[in-house]
Amino acid sequence: MSELWRRTAAEAGEADRRHLSLLQDRVLVAEDKPQIFGTQLYFDETTGKLELFPIEDAANVDARRLEVGMGPLAGT
Repeated sequence: MSELWRRTAAEAGEADRRHLSLLQDRVLVAEDKPQIFGTQLYFDETTGKLELFPIEDAANVDARRLEVGMGPLAGT
């Protein structure tokens, strides 16, 4: 799913930016690629905890989340 498609659909009011961001992360994780917004987790059987799948440019994930109306990951 391209960034342009996601942005265009949200700007046209055809889709909620948060929902499109969740979908984009899900598709990326299914393709074994890093997610962008940090919405996808997995259960680590070794630690017994939920862990985030890898995030592209993790240092800036909270800024990207803010742009689409999501809260920060920092401190969670």
